[in-house]
Amino acid sequence: MNRKCCSFLVESNKLKFMEKQQLNHRGPSLLSDAAIDGLRTSSSVLGFSEGEAVVRKGETGKAFYVVVTGEVEIRLQAEDGRTLPLTRLGPGATFGEMALLRDEPVSADVVAVEPVTIMACPAASFKEAIAECEPLRSELMARLAEDLHNTNSEVWNFFQKADALRLLIRCENRPEPLVQESAKMRSVARTLSRLADERGPVLVCGEPGTGKLFAARTLHGLSNRVEAPLIIVDCRRVRSGDAGKLLFGSAGGTKAESSHPRPGAVQLARGGTLILRHVEALEHELQERLAVVASADRNASGVLVIATMRHEGRSPPPLHGSLVAAFDKNLIIMPSLSDRRRDIVALARIFLKEVDSKGSFHFNQEAERTLATLEYNHHNAGQLRETVEVATLCADGSEIRAEHLFSGASTEEGSSGLDLRRLLR
Repeated sequence: MNRKCCSFLVESNKLKFMEKQQLNHRGPSLLSDAAIDGLRTSSSVLGFSEGEAVVRKGETGKAFYVVVTGEVEIRLQAEDGRTLPLTRLGPGATFGEMALLRDEPVSADVVAVEPVTIMACPAASFKEAIAECEPLRSELMARLAEDLHNTNSEVWNFFQKADALRLLIRCENRPEPLVQESAKMRSVARTLSRLADERGPVLVCGEPGTGKLFAARTLHGLSNRVEAPLIIVDCRRVRSGDAGKLLFGSAGGTKAESSHPRPGAVQLARGGTLILRHVEALEHELQERLAVVASADRNASGVLVIATMRHEGRSPPPLHGSLVAAFDKNLIIMPSLSDRRRDIVALARIFLKEVDSKGSFHFNQEAERTLATLEYNHHNAGQLRETVEVATLCADGSEIRAEHLFSGASTEEGSSGLDLRRLLR
């Protein structure tokens, strides 16, 4: 076959339109546009004719593949020479990640059952892509977990796939150190250091944008589980009917589920850390089941549960009683920016480096004083970051001045900061 191979960067408008139409009509378990975009710049488009092998069993993993048009079939050769078709993959489906993640030979043949167009991300670029593109990383993790029960256990070893998932979800990029110039954040840092060596589960509370997830990841990084799996589940994004299986798996359910058990996040995080964002969104029945896992000795359950939830003040958290009891004294309350003003300038400098990687901008002293006096009531650190981003757009030179800062109302009269809410009235 005369194979067509060209970069997505120079692909014709016709092919781009066809690709988008195909990928937008995929099933819910396939890659999103954001994940596809994370692969584009380092990928090529390959064409295969009917019956042609895309990859062969035993080959070294060469790429991560996404079907753009047409269908491929995953096949295995039995000992008696028969071909065992495992499954068919259509537009938006992916394959090849197992060989790349485990650095092992390809497990089965993948053959085009009709003319197909496939996007291929070379092995050298794949790990960089999943490290840099959060949607791609998250969706591959979810995809592997979803597919664990879809193939015959005699063909693909169940635990082999679970191990590959652990490699994918391992937290390679440790969070930066906590900014703790304020007394309240120094107290939080001391609490995190203390809890890193304890066995019990941890609950992190606070207003939106106060760094609850950052604190949870920091706790994982401080512990002796730093090289172990780290799984993060946003409970608000899980449909109520699927939450139980996602968290606890399907083992012990129906006959089919018993034959092909499907792990949940608790099993996949064994030996490491499970972070549950917005834990209050779980139904009470699941909170009770979670309480049993969270309160168990980690030597038995094998996983540390860290839950985060939006909660203000020191009133009892709105959780089921058994789950509140499980967290017991291991409670961290993240202070708002108004309670840690000494940290604001340091945070703003960090955000400026992230927004302006070339170092083109800097705050003058008046701007830094103004940053410390503005209010960030809507989203705390998230709002501060937005303030910094807007300032880089408004600045007419390399110096960011007070008049370039737009955020909430100031705490001091005469501050140069502008309340954007007034523009919406």
